[in-house]
This record gives sequence, structure tokens and C-alpha cells, in this order.
Amino acid sequence: MLDPGLRGRVRILGGPGTGKTTLLVDAAAAHIGAGADPESVLLLTGSGRVGTRARSALTTALLRSRADGPLPPVVREPLVRTVHSYAFAVLRLAAQRAGDAAPRLVTTAEQDAIIRELLAGDIADGPAAAVKWPQQLRPALGTAGFAAELRDLLARCAERGSIPCNSSGWARCMVAPNGSPPANSRNSTSR
Repeated sequence: MLDPGLRGRVRILGGPGTGKTTLLVDAAAAHIGAGADPESVLLLTGSGRVGTRARSALTTALLRSRADGPLPPVVREPLVRTVHSYAFAVLRLAAQRAGDAAPRLVTTAEQDAIIRELLAGDIADGPAAAVKWPQQLRPALGTAGFAAELRDLLARCAERGSIPCNSSGWARCMVAPNGSPPANSRNSTSR
């Protein structure tokens, strides 16, 4: 694994604490130390915590190798990224190449505000609302807890690629098997 001549993609599998990150950092440092262009190295991690640890360890390893010769050239992109950061960079680059505006991540607070605005419209429209919310859910529509639960539901569905095709699908998803609204929504207060 530490062979500087190693080329191509490498995937390391192992349980927590088995040394995956250490092995990847050592391999990357050896590869760069052998003269590889640092731009050709990318370590993808599953979390920011692991990414921060790997980035720090790789920086330390590269600075230590300075005693053996010149420091590798500066890179334009991070050598260590989370999968999420890398995916966002790919989207940003695609938008740039297409001449489109750069994508922007919407914060949780912004998502909640959008959902609360949509729910307020449903409340104002009453029976004429586009979404036919079950009667037992209507009292919860104005609560911050319901908006947060709906945002979480949307996120989980999007992760699994199972977004209902119509608005009534959302209403059905928000009803517990006993016909009551989700527990967190009933006791929340409006903002």
C-alpha cells in the first residue's frame, strides 16, 4: 500500500479504530514524497471529524518530510475532503463550466422558514389549500415542531430517493399509524 508506484483508486475498508485513516495518510505522504503531484491525491472521508484529523496528520507528515527535501508545491484544492464536500465541489465546478451561478447550500433555518411559509399558506387557504392535510394534522400545521418534522421527513425521503409524487403523499406520510400527528408536533409551539 505504501508503494510510491501504486496508481489508481484505492479503497480501504475496516472497522472503527483499525488504522484506516493512518494508512491512507501514510500512503498519501509516501506518494507525494516520491514526487507525485499533490493535485493527484485525494483522501475522501465519511465525516468532518475524521477529515479534520486526516488533514492535520497529512500536513504534519508532509512538513516532517521537508527535512528530506523541498516541500511539495501548493495545491488549489484540499487533499482531504468529506464525501459531501467533494460532491458539492463537483456541483460547483459543473455550474461554473455551464456558466450557471454557483450552487448554494440552504441552511436548516432557511429550510424551516420556507416550510413554515408554505404551511402558513395552507392554513390561510383552509379547505381550499393545495395539500389536503388530514383533519387531525391541521392543528399542528402552525407549529415549529411540525415544520421541523416535515423538513426531517423531506430530507430522509430525499436520501432514499422516495419522494412522494404529489402533495397528498406528504400528508399521508405525516400521519402516525393511529391517525394522530407525529408526537413532536403536537406539543410544539408556534413561532
